[in-house]
Amino acid sequence: KTWCETERIEFEKVGYNELLEFVQYCQRQGNKVSTIRMKIKSLSHYFEFLEMKENPAVLIKLQGQTRQIPHNLFDEEELKEIYDLQNTKGLVGKRTKVLLSLVIFQGVAPIELERIELKDVDLMEAKIYIPATRTANSRTLDLKPLQLLLFQDYMTNIRREILNQFNRQSDKLLVSMGFTTSEKLANVITRTVIKLRQQYPKLKGVEQLRQSVISNW
Repeated sequence: KTWCETERIEFEKVGYNELLEFVQYCQRQGNKVSTIRMKIKSLSHYFEFLEMKENPAVLIKLQGQTRQIPHNLFDEEELKEIYDLQNTKGLVGKRTKVLLSLVIFQGVAPIELERIELKDVDLMEAKIYIPATRTANSRTLDLKPLQLLLFQDYMTNIRREILNQFNRQSDKLLVSMGFTTSEKLANVITRTVIKLRQQYPKLKGVEQLRQSVISNW
């Protein structure tokens, strides 16, 4: 907005040509390509917020920054193999299977797992709502057919048993196992992956699973 005032341009009337001039200004200021890209992305979000008829920022494409394509990723069949390795013995095993399924099939980040509430799961529509975090937007994702019975059993029986066993109430879908609520689900997933790695050496970490899901999409 300060640049627009300096150039005597009405911010609400900024178009493609004005944004190109702004990009050139940023380049003269010594901004890196990644920095300019971030600024244009921020402007794009802001233009959407203003409900502008046309969003000129989506037309700006910057060259010069390349990214490494992730390697050692899993296809859908391999992800299913890893999922099948996780046992469902006892309350811990069944809850962990639900946790792992969300990472393997929906690419849910560990920090997001703790934000999901019971009401966010719609088994009739086979959907799950993932609440927003500081670094990710909220979204609604499809559940896989093989998850439906798993989730139904967990939500109807296992989750209730866990809460009753530890005399606790919670609106969260994934409840902690212990007499305190300080258990971090991210730590549970990390420990689970370490154990699975013994049976599946190609498995390196949680982020590898998430990148595989995104790559397959």
